Amino acid sequence: VEKTMEWVQKNLIECRVTQNGITQKEQTANFVVAKFTHHVSRAEDPHLHTHCVVLNMTVDRDGNWKAISNEKIFENQKLIGQIYRNELAKSLRDLGYSLELKRDGTFEITGINKEVIDHFSKRSAEIEKKLEQLGKDRETATAAEKESACLTTRNAKREISLEEKRLEWKDDLKQLDPALRPETLLHDQVQDKFTPLEGVQRACEILTDQESVFTQKDLMAEALKAGMGSYGIDEVEKAILEAEKNGKLIRLEGDRYTTCLLYTSDAADEGLGVDLGGRR
Repeated sequence: VEKTMEWVQKNLIECRVTQNGITQKEQTANFVVAKFTHHVSRAEDPHLHTHCVVLNMTVDRDGNWKAISNEKIFENQKLIGQIYRNELAKSLRDLGYSLELKRDGTFEITGINKEVIDHFSKRSAEIEKKLEQLGKDRETATAAEKESACLTTRNAKREISLEEKRLEWKDDLKQLDPALRPETLLHDQVQDKFTPLEGVQRACEILTDQESVFTQKDLMAEALKAGMGSYGIDEVEKAILEAEKNGKLIRLEGDRYTTCLLYTSDAADEGLGVDLGGRR
């Protein structure tokens, strides 16, 4: 959580500053956030999660408190979520757990069977059922549709004892999978891992399969998905710079990119015949 919030603070926090009648955005790289850690879902399943409440305040370069211009935060919601999932996956791998990666950028811990996952995922089942009624699933639904499904299906919270719930969860787990223990999920073998540069290259392949030009946030999100648990956002940013330096990745205006192959193909189509390596 802290790693993700650090990245948000460094890259997405801005305010509006007006001088001589002209209003511009200023990147401040500071904000105030309160974190609340919860352990239980509304369906009373085990669900460790953190709510981060961002206060609408930041300090500009002159030391004045200003309201946050939050457009970048909303534009990068998917990327922020992927940064969090990658940091979590990396921490789990470092502890010795193997992961089963999914196409949507999520994962499961290897060795936990589906019956156990489904039993302790009643809240997810409620949301997915609501989406199914709309003819959607988690991959096809928009962020607004998923938020609506979440809000319309949630029950009111009630006061519960966490210790009592833990005893209840342990009893359920014993019936579902008596042999399952945290230590049984640890693995000595090393899983195949992408390097950050390989992740960026894989992301380019996926993105250029649909469009010749793609955004920086989509590039970073796909690179993180490709190397889930192998590296974090800092390594992805360095790999993107390396790909730019070696000519494999071409940066265009407005944080958009294309690849060397597509750029030279377009140039050839226009009769320019330019090689990015400096040769003609």
